[in-house]
Order: sequence, then structure tokens, then C-alpha cells
Amino acid sequence: MDARKSIVASRRGFICILSGLLSGLLFVSPDRVQAKKTKIKNLVANLEREILERSTPRRHPSITWNSYGSTTKLYMKTKGETRPVCTLNHAGKTVWDACDGENTPRGISRLVHQKYQVSSHQAHVDCLAFLARLKRVGAIQL
Repeated sequence: MDARKSIVASRRGFICILSGLLSGLLFVSPDRVQAKKTKIKNLVANLEREILERSTPRRHPSITWNSYGSTTKLYMKTKGETRPVCTLNHAGKTVWDACDGENTPRGISRLVHQKYQVSSHQAHVDCLAFLARLKRVGAIQL
């Protein structure tokens, strides 16, 4: 997995450099620059989604959680203090519980599909978006 991450990181760096060069080269037409930036952002997002889809997400070791009725709050322990990260509903808790380093996003979305009776496509799309958010706030590792 580390090799894949370094490949994506080098691809991402290359794309960022390329986008800067393209912006300078296409300075004559701002509309064209904006269109290229959008294409590059989409390419980077697709790379990140591809890594996420192939991963087996696991909870970050510095994250703790407490359940209060129908909600669960995630907290990050840093330097002797604990700060809130996010609050999960039942469906979010289902995804969180499945982030054990063994389940893939496709497997997690199957659990959501079965438990909450949503379409498999919608469960997969929502699961990927939620996992990306958890990754962004540092709650999971890929």
C-alpha cells in the first residue's frame, strides 16, 4: 500500500506542477485556464477515489468515541487533550464500526445497503463520500 501512496503522491505533485505551468501558458484566455483547472481537479479527485476504493480503512489509533443514544461522537487525543472530531448517526456508526482494516469500502457499502435498505449504488456513493470525509478529518487511515 505504501508504494501505491507514493505513486499517487508523485502523480498528485506532477499534476499540481503541471496545473501551474498550464495556468501560465494559457494566461491569454482565462476561460481556458479555468477549464483546465477543473479538469485537473477532477483528475486528482479520481486518483484519490481510486485509492480509497482499493483500501481497507481502519480507525486512527488516537481516535476515541462515546455513544449517546442515537449519536456517537468521535474525539481525537492530542498532547494530553481531547478535541471533538465529528458526530455520527446510526448509519455513520455502522460505517465506523466496519473500519477495522479488513473491510473494503465496497464491503462496507454492502453492510449499509443491507441494514438500511437503500440501493446498492446509493450506499456505495454515500459510503465513499463518508469515508473520504473521515479521512479528511483524520479519523481513519487507509
